[in-house]
Amino acid sequence: MEATQAIIADPEQSRVTPSWLRFRWRDVQERRDGLTIDTNITSPFMRVLAKLAPPVSPERGDEYWLAATRDTIVPTAAGFAILAVRDPHERRQRLAGGRAWQRLQLWAATQGLALQPLSQMTERADREQSTAASPRFGRALTELVGDGRWHALMTFRFGYPTAPAALSPRRPVEWVTL
Repeated sequence: MEATQAIIADPEQSRVTPSWLRFRWRDVQERRDGLTIDTNITSPFMRVLAKLAPPVSPERGDEYWLAATRDTIVPTAAGFAILAVRDPHERRQRLAGGRAWQRLQLWAATQGLALQPLSQMTERADREQSTAASPRFGRALTELVGDGRWHALMTFRFGYPTAPAALSPRRPVEWVTL
């Protein structure tokens, strides 16, 4: 919750967050990435309403995100976890962490579990480093990992879903291969 609040309170970070949102159908089809209405609003009625309504202001979007984090995302999680590596800035370790995340996601699906990234703490820790700010979230992540030789690559929540997940857009293989 505090990391979400910190992102919202940081004008520059709050301003770039919507660049990951894909609310218009055309944007979903063109980019095939980011966060969509279908994958982020659980109520079918609210999904339809969000698609028909004009886009909300960044401030209103921040309010919605904070309320969803406080009222739905955090309290409905069965648990939280951290995927950690020795050096999160080393490319091979980041790739290995991404592969581990993919395998974990696939395994979880076979067990009827759902996993959802919660990047707020790691985003804030990165922001603290890039702005030379006091490492509040960086320290919190180190404490949560419990071993200073390991560093959080990503944080996520997990649990048993109460409704089927909406499908997210996928890029064609030719978009992501050389």
